[in-house]
Amino acid sequence: MLFAEPSPSPIKHWLWRAGLIDSPEVRLPMTPVSDTLAARIDQAVAAAYRLPAST
Repeated sequence: MLFAEPSPSPIKHWLWRAGLIDSPEVRLPMTPVSDTLAARIDQAVAAAYRLPAST
């Protein structure tokens, strides 16, 4: 799942949701993670860390 899209965006999103970094933002020319993949990552992080899933 973390390699489903190019760039470090999925990994940064995971780290952000896990509370390990302050922001999932990336600088150009990188692009943010898609909403669909972000939702999948959020569910996986919630399951792995027993956190409430985001809405």
